[in-house]
Amino acid sequence: MFAWFSLKSGIRGEADYLSQVDALRGWAILLVFLFHAWGIAGGQADESSDSLWFSFVAAGRTGVTLFFVISGFLLSLPWLRTQQSPGAPMPNLKHYYTARVLRIVPLYYAAVLLACLFSGSWGVGFKALTFQFVGFDIFPFSVVWWTLVTEVQFYLLLPLLMWLLLSGNIGRVLLALILLIWFSLYVAMVLNHSPEENLRSYFLTKSLFGRLPAFLIGIFAAWIYLRAEDLTVFRSQKANMLSACTVMAALASIAFILRQTLILGEWQSESGWHIHHTYEALLWSLVLLAFTLTRPVLGG
Repeated sequence: MFAWFSLKSGIRGEADYLSQVDALRGWAILLVFLFHAWGIAGGQADESSDSLWFSFVAAGRTGVTLFFVISGFLLSLPWLRTQQSPGAPMPNLKHYYTARVLRIVPLYYAAVLLACLFSGSWGVGFKALTFQFVGFDIFPFSVVWWTLVTEVQFYLLLPLLMWLLLSGNIGRVLLALILLIWFSLYVAMVLNHSPEENLRSYFLTKSLFGRLPAFLIGIFAAWIYLRAEDLTVFRSQKANMLSACTVMAALASIAFILRQTLILGEWQSESGWHIHHTYEALLWSLVLLAFTLTRPVLGG
């Protein structure tokens, strides 16, 4: 009855494994953990607004942006690889969705049920179990759940985006039209709304609607990676040195952006300067490409 449900679907194939990306995923986990630990311990944004590098802790929510870039990068690779191999089959949707379920649902559901047991907020828990936005409703458990909801929205959308991209000129024109409509609404509803608007606007800033740029940038980084991974120019010591400089410059730029968000405050930076997440995503994608295309450690 359940022969189609293979546990191997949730295990990444060794041929597609990039240890550098796992290292960056570790950075993202650490940033988010330190951010919430510092906040729960009573840390205040104004205490670190003058410290450039401590901004990575005080505004460690940038780790979420890094997660989104990595998701766009890794999940789009199997589809984009079919461009390099004409006639190759598209990724199997059954395996794709099974892998997503196995990787996310068991632990997520366990965390939600545990939070409900401690808080008694079963109504909110039901919303969380159905991947609805719950925000701070079961503090501190539910603070980070929105990120997974946004990821799931991307998982559902990605196959359609990739199918349109790879299905020929008509599909690409339709994809461009869809993205144009989204971008117009994004500018009108997210980039140009005022801080006085209600919580629904805050939800839009957290949903896939507001965070799609990070995923798209990750997809574009994957496209660049596939076209550059075999170039010998990235195997030289000079390339490694330039890559190390690129990583340091990107991290310094991210730190500057994060410090500005601390000066503005979370709500003002989300409502009045939401595009800063796109700047973060672009810079994180540079770090990602530097790590995957070269070895940006001197003498490495």
